[in-house]
Amino acid sequence: MIVVLMSCSVYAQDIDAWRRQATNNPEQLLKDTQAQLQTLSNQRDYQQLALLFAVRSEAYRSLGNESAAAKAIKEGLRFAELSNAPRAQALLYINRSLYFLQRGLQSKAASSAQLAVDAATSSGDSELLAEAKLSVAQVMSQLGDIEGALTTLEAVEREQEINSAKLKMEFHALIGDVYLSAGADDMGISHLAQALEIAKQSMGRWERSVLHYNLGKAYRETGQPEKAQKHFTTAQQLSEQLNDQLGIAYAVNAMGELALQQDFYAQALAQFRQALPFFQAAAAHPMEATTRLNIVECLLGMGQLEAAGETLSATESLIKTLDQVDQSARLAKLWSAFYQKKGNFEDALRHYQDYAQMQQQLLSNNSNRRVQEIMVRLEIKDQEARNKLLNQENQLNQLRLKEQQTSLLLALIAVIAVVLSIIIVSYILWKQIQSRKRFAELALRDELTGAPNRRAVIRACSNALEQQQATISIAIIDFDYFKDINDKYGHDVGDNVLRAFARIVEQCIRDNDRYGRLGGEEWLLLLPNAGAQHAEGIFERIQTRLNQVSIEGLPESVKITFSMGFAMAKAGETFNELYKRTDELLYDAKAQGRSRLIISSSTTATSN
Repeated sequence: MIVVLMSCSVYAQDIDAWRRQATNNPEQLLKDTQAQLQTLSNQRDYQQLALLFAVRSEAYRSLGNESAAAKAIKEGLRFAELSNAPRAQALLYINRSLYFLQRGLQSKAASSAQLAVDAATSSGDSELLAEAKLSVAQVMSQLGDIEGALTTLEAVEREQEINSAKLKMEFHALIGDVYLSAGADDMGISHLAQALEIAKQSMGRWERSVLHYNLGKAYRETGQPEKAQKHFTTAQQLSEQLNDQLGIAYAVNAMGELALQQDFYAQALAQFRQALPFFQAAAAHPMEATTRLNIVECLLGMGQLEAAGETLSATESLIKTLDQVDQSARLAKLWSAFYQKKGNFEDALRHYQDYAQMQQQLLSNNSNRRVQEIMVRLEIKDQEARNKLLNQENQLNQLRLKEQQTSLLLALIAVIAVVLSIIIVSYILWKQIQSRKRFAELALRDELTGAPNRRAVIRACSNALEQQQATISIAIIDFDYFKDINDKYGHDVGDNVLRAFARIVEQCIRDNDRYGRLGGEEWLLLLPNAGAQHAEGIFERIQTRLNQVSIEGLPESVKITFSMGFAMAKAGETFNELYKRTDELLYDAKAQGRSRLIISSSTTATSN
């Protein structure tokens, strides 16, 4: 029991103790803080109320009560806004990010994690800022952005002081997950083991339960079932001590997956069906989808094709709402297996081709030059898995060919077509794996400047408008008299100017802003939640910086200017409509004398 909670004010130094209690004995913390809520409410001490709700939301999460956690977060944010309490805001946004991840809402989780970083920055608390940045890395890892997650983790290690046990634990746990995602299994397991040792010494039962679960998954995927079983069992025991039904469901589902690997279909099916209702009750949609697909594998293995087909159909509608390529790929693979068992080879081939295409997309998402050393092991492991899969498929179809030698000619031709198609798909996949880094780079990067190209930045703008997660604004920039620079100093100097401009823009925009080269000397900026004042600031920063740097071949006396149009998206406006309006503003800036910014719905122009 935490006696200090009965005092009438909340002190910053108590927060760490509360958070440990929230994950070690959450029911007791909720009981101890109930009276405190009323006292602080009567005193209208909104800042302390916000902090208290942040801690209570963590306690609810430790109990697997996601709906109560969401309510606590909502109340806490309301009080934090009333009292301008950035520390409480940061903690609440971190917890809200985890809440969204649980439901498969990655874009909302990313937005909440960034808000946590902003609030933590305002608070001046370096350790809280590091924790918020780790939350950003966790979202990136969930999105499959290995480069982004690694870059963020390395920045936290380099720029922030990771002194507290909680930060050390979270850092090792996250980097372990990222390494495992990249196929560096030994390094990933080593970091997870370090995180668990820290948690055993300093953290609560909930953190230890999560780490045992993650280590169990790592050992299962690396072919060490006995170690995996030990960790899953410990995770379940800790969740039972906490009365965390959702945590129990995670552990039971994981042990079901372990049984499924060993073809113990009946045992695995019982465990999946035990876990499924708790994922549904918590609206943990990604885990619900995973468990349903696990059930399908069991049903297929037991020859219950009708039940498998019904479950696949029900799961397909759920997976469509998640927009997760890995789930969709697994669904297509199971549909292919289902139709093969039904003898419908045409549909089996179609779904298998969908699966192969999505697997290629997953590989493309993970390709990046900055993580090549880590990705080498993933490529080898992934190729081996693909070869094994294709060999199994070939063997299966060869058996089918032998069984159907006396059947109709049409059936024989269909089987041969399946075999040949699989061989072709195998060859295409192998070729794509060899060249995917080069193709991905060419597709989204401008060859001259290294900046995102037209396709990349337009895609980012279109996605932002479709998701409607923030108020979207864009700016179009075009150099003034750029042809004169090329004519007078040569195209090589002009190219140097473009390269310098790309570097400067990247330095001047915010982390969540995007930019890209449309072509020639024209550029596009995507600026979420940006108004006229922010547009003026970006314009001035870029213009000032552009004439401060030294550009090879260009005399220092030569000043480079540009014109810029800025517009905020209207409700329901498409990218093409927004682009046309902004381009017209750029044209007005040129017509009014260049070297200026024209902002939509305003006659004010900022001249350089």
